[in-house]
Amino acid sequence: MTLVAGGATLIAWPDDKPDVSPVIVTADMHDVRLGLPDSVTTRPANLENPTWLWPIAAVGPGFVSLGRRDGTPGHNTDYRFAVGAHEWAESSYSIRFTNGDDLTPRWWMRLPSHGWLSRVVVVPAHTVIVATVTTEEGSLTYGIDPTAGRIRWSRPGELIGDLRTLSTRTPGPLPPPTSEMTTASSLVDIEPLGRAVTAWSPDTGADLWQHDVGPDCSAHSIEDERTWINVGVSCPGGVKTDRALDTRDGRYIGEWSMFDNRREPGRNCAPYMCVARIPQDQATGDVQFSWYDFPNDLVDMRTGRTVLSVSAGEFVACNDGGDCIVSDRENNVRVARAGGTSVRVRGIAGVHGRPSTGTVVSLRDQIVWRTGGSEVVVMHRATGTATMFAAHDTASDSGTLVQAGYLFITDSGRAVILPRGR
Repeated sequence: MTLVAGGATLIAWPDDKPDVSPVIVTADMHDVRLGLPDSVTTRPANLENPTWLWPIAAVGPGFVSLGRRDGTPGHNTDYRFAVGAHEWAESSYSIRFTNGDDLTPRWWMRLPSHGWLSRVVVVPAHTVIVATVTTEEGSLTYGIDPTAGRIRWSRPGELIGDLRTLSTRTPGPLPPPTSEMTTASSLVDIEPLGRAVTAWSPDTGADLWQHDVGPDCSAHSIEDERTWINVGVSCPGGVKTDRALDTRDGRYIGEWSMFDNRREPGRNCAPYMCVARIPQDQATGDVQFSWYDFPNDLVDMRTGRTVLSVSAGEFVACNDGGDCIVSDRENNVRVARAGGTSVRVRGIAGVHGRPSTGTVVSLRDQIVWRTGGSEVVVMHRATGTATMFAAHDTASDSGTLVQAGYLFITDSGRAVILPRGR
């Protein structure tokens, strides 16, 4: 039974049992052999009639995005799902995969007629897309091989990365649809009561390791810092701590109070921990100050070694390759190598040169990043000379590197690419 309510499609459960499994529908499955580019041009090209939607993430032979449930191009219809007396007024998206060399559709996931995505996680290091699909029968999580366009593994249940999201859900027996997609270095799940944290194998879906939080405490959040996991833990008496675990084996690295103002885990410093050199009387408690008013050390959590230090007033954003973009209060920008030297950026000036969190992309010959002013900067490694330009219209904070170049989606939904260099 399908009803129309308020301009949206309302889907109610039929009396007969619906299909409960997703299907991968393949399209252009040619071999993608180019590899990632060594450089990109500084002449952005607007791609007409894009067949994808932001957000996007590169993995394997191309990139994955969220699109319409039926796999066709364009924005999604607003589906409203009804289960008994409960209704979720959220859009439900399907997964699309696009070849990274010529930007042709490779495959898309056809969802069950009465099911939806409740979580999508992309793990580029293992070339897998993990999706939880929920129907009236319950939730199943699937590991999808983007190259072959097939489901590699499945397991019952939902991958829950943050128990705090449960409190924001519309009351009801099933999780609501999602319009979000995240990229992670590993798959870490919180047990329903928060007593343990379990890592799943991205390759097989089997359990890799488990960390017991403790009989009286519970985990409530997980932040993927790429080489380590930051677990938020609550204990009796209002004690709240952040606990660091090694993503490879769950090894306990360390723990500190959530009220420790010196430490700043987050994607701007990842895969490192930012530790501010704050006076002892301001190190804990509810102290109002700007974190960037103090010098900071970037610490490799696996070794405990400081790999980079920045001065007070400097903003830093790093990537997995060890390239960090550092800007000061006068908006001077430099590229610093974790544990190495730094190169002053030439050719740009002004506040818009500051990097946006988590957008630094390393190529062999260049470093590319998005700015807080929604522009793109391309810097040549050898000279430090940089070009900055606006991307047709205000650009979102998302971007991904594909074989054809550096691809990003603007706030208006337009697809723009910096084509591959020679």
